[in-house]
Amino acid sequence: MSRIYHFDDISGMLTATSEARLDPVTGVAMLPANATSMAPPETTDFEVAIWNGSDWLVSADRRGEEYW
Repeated sequence: MSRIYHFDDISGMLTATSEARLDPVTGVAMLPANATSMAPPETTDFEVAIWNGSDWLVSADRRGEEYW
């Protein structure tokens, strides 16, 4: 099986990884909606991988930071 990477349909943010299911007729890995077989880049703290439709981008992730 091959690994697939799921992303949010609105933000493109990486949400999960899983193993692709194989088509029972052809034996080829099936790719569900909002998923890609292209591995995202490594991210550090306060970064998130975002799928833009053809490639992964790394963006700052400020969720959870306190500003006061």
